[in-house]
Amino acid sequence: MHATPILHPHTKHSRNAHRPPPTCGEGFGVGVAPPIHPAQLPRPTPPSRLWGGVWGGGRTAHPPTSRDARRLPPPRGDGKGGVPSTGTTPQSLISPAKETPMPRFLALYTMRAENIARFRALPKSEQDAIDAKGVGRWKEWEAEHAAALVDRGAMVGKTRRATAAGLADAVNTICGYVVVEAPDLDTAAGLFIDHPHVTVFPGDAVDVMPFVT
Repeated sequence: MHATPILHPHTKHSRNAHRPPPTCGEGFGVGVAPPIHPAQLPRPTPPSRLWGGVWGGGRTAHPPTSRDARRLPPPRGDGKGGVPSTGTTPQSLISPAKETPMPRFLALYTMRAENIARFRALPKSEQDAIDAKGVGRWKEWEAEHAAALVDRGAMVGKTRRATAAGLADAVNTICGYVVVEAPDLDTAAGLFIDHPHVTVFPGDAVDVMPFVT
């Protein structure tokens, strides 16, 4: 009498074919892993997906050769485990550029004593007319050169001078000031060529000088 051969428990003709695969420790000895049928092995990734997905967008079906290396994209990363390189420096790592400040200039309105005396000798109606016209032109000048005005300044009165000898009254031609900014001294001085201080009011001049500190 011949013994009936025992087929592999996962084969088609086994009497255990419909039985679920035994787990570890069931029927094969405790602690022994069950045999794996070839059908249960994971399917290998096709080379076209493995290499093509990295180097050729799915079009290359073989690993890159030395000839293909010339067409490979540049490696991403700085080679030191840092932030991946994108060809440009991240904005967070770029120091903001420091803008060079525009030069600033002090403009002094000057008026001679004789010009003031001559203006005050005019009839009151003429003085008022000059004042009204000059104030309107002054506002127009400030609006036209608003971008250059750093300090609108003010008009000034009598002078009190301090020296090593003490305090004393003094007289000068300064009657007001304003601070402007411009690329250079000529440009700054050119802002005042048509200023109402010299075209309407009895002003003598506008002296413009740069700040040096």
